[in-house]
Amino acid sequence: MIKYLKLAWRNMWRNWRRTSIAVVAIVLGVILLLLFDGLIVGSDQAIFGNAVRLYGGNIQAHEPGYRDKASRLPILPLNDPEAVIAAATAQPEVTATAKRINTGGIISSREGAFPVVITAIEPGIEATYSLQAENIGEGRFLQDGEGDAIVVGKGLADLLAVGSGAKQPTAKKPACSPALTP
Repeated sequence: MIKYLKLAWRNMWRNWRRTSIAVVAIVLGVILLLLFDGLIVGSDQAIFGNAVRLYGGNIQAHEPGYRDKASRLPILPLNDPEAVIAAATAQPEVTATAKRINTGGIISSREGAFPVVITAIEPGIEATYSLQAENIGEGRFLQDGEGDAIVVGKGLADLLAVGSGAKQPTAKKPACSPALTP
């Protein structure tokens, strides 16, 4: 075994340029591997964190049998949502609780009909934690007591050719996410 190690050592240094190039390549490979692993882990954390904030938090409470009926619409609400809110709020780790209703639909104008995701929220609670509230570029976020107001994302607003405060489609193309009132 010692003979083979001596032979390998001599072979490595007989052509020192080849050995140097191999060592540099290995070191750079390990550095790039660690760098990209860090980038992937960081982007995963950002994606999951944003998804949690966007889609209703770390925990969602559903009525028993929800998964069996999830593909059927409409899905009926919880029997006693206030009890669920109270139980969640009683936990010291919970920073906020809110009720939401999620469903789908179709919105149409003379520009066409488009599928949409509809989320009914409690604006007073959601405004503090909502990614949408932080990123309103045109118009404003919803306020409590505005039962008939909606917020439309920039992409859908562009498709519908509506602007901030519009009651019906206009020729104006918005620059950002407008708050619309029907």
